[in-house]
Amino acid sequence: MNWKNWPYWLRGGVLALILMLVGFMVQMRWLNRTAYIPVANNVSLPILTQESMLDIPAGWNTYKDAEWGFQISYPPQYRFLSAKDNLNGPSHYVLPQQPYTESGYVGKLLELSISDTSTVKELLQIVLLPVQPKSLDMLDTLVQGLVASSTIAYKKMGMSLDFKYVSIGGRNLPAISNTFPDGKYTQIRIYYFQPSATILGILLPPKLFRIDYQPKDSTVLRQVVSTIKTIPVVPPDSSLYRSAEYNKDTFWCDKISGSEIKTACYINLRGYPIIDRFPVNLKTVVRKTGAVQVEDSTITLTTSKIGDRGAGAAWVVFGITTGAEPWQGITFDSEMTNGEKAQALLTVYWDSQEIGQIDGRIFASYNDRAFFFGTSTSPNSSHVLGFRLDSFAPSTTSVSVSNIAGENVQ
Repeated sequence: MNWKNWPYWLRGGVLALILMLVGFMVQMRWLNRTAYIPVANNVSLPILTQESMLDIPAGWNTYKDAEWGFQISYPPQYRFLSAKDNLNGPSHYVLPQQPYTESGYVGKLLELSISDTSTVKELLQIVLLPVQPKSLDMLDTLVQGLVASSTIAYKKMGMSLDFKYVSIGGRNLPAISNTFPDGKYTQIRIYYFQPSATILGILLPPKLFRIDYQPKDSTVLRQVVSTIKTIPVVPPDSSLYRSAEYNKDTFWCDKISGSEIKTACYINLRGYPIIDRFPVNLKTVVRKTGAVQVEDSTITLTTSKIGDRGAGAAWVVFGITTGAEPWQGITFDSEMTNGEKAQALLTVYWDSQEIGQIDGRIFASYNDRAFFFGTSTSPNSSHVLGFRLDSFAPSTTSVSVSNIAGENVQ
């Protein structure tokens, strides 16, 4: 079968595979300090100027990836996929960053495409590469070596492979331009170098992205490429968790923002939880309805139901001030009494949000019950804590709530 009759997408896949294999061989030679034959210094190479766009066109979308430290804008009619959607992207990295064979941070970060009824007309993707050159000059030599070692093989297949520079944001970045024999399939690959950066006091190595787009003469895609910017890296909680696990150091747990994953991080490293409890002051009653008694640290709620008529719910709300330590939840003991197996429901509220319930039919007596908030409290912050009792059986139902305390698990 004549390969010229293959669909363009299949040609592109074969070309990508060839480039990947050749690139891997060149990279291994580079790491072993094998010398290449770079393009002669006296040869004038073309520079495709793509200055950063000062004004993003109206209606364009902007995607920011704080995990990998870049942003890009694109027209809304393009199909967009990120590594957080359904792309086979890299795993979260480990801090301090390890060799890619250990951390797994290599893969496609995003893809933009626009198609007609049967073929992809335009395509752009950003790929995170496993190579970590120390400088832009070193990267330049590496890419020139890749072209020099592959040109003859490409010519035998009737394809062209050329080294170019692409100027983005004032930097001349090395790029590879390739064309199939019939000239209908063209592509350019730009090697986007991201220098070292310090995150949480740790110096991370440089990162290397490759920006591929086709066709290479697409005005819109060149505009899209010109919007790429480096932004500060903000490691997600999942990376911090893995970093703590890898380094066996709770320093990384301390930096996690989500209370639940932070707690899990501490427990994972320590092997057991440490529970801090802070007594709750019940002196400030904001509102109460029905039969409510408050004595020292014990609350008693009572409600009655006669036939189809009930006395309504009994509930009470307290004003609470936390201390310097964060609270993640509330813990307490409860005891329900009712002639019909405590057919009642105790509901607990924190800042008007329902955080839990206790069904008296299942747990007439419950000690050390904890309900957690969505996020930990701030130091010395004010909140409201509420308890509500509803009865569903004839006669009188009471619940006693005692030993109420704020709780922090770490």
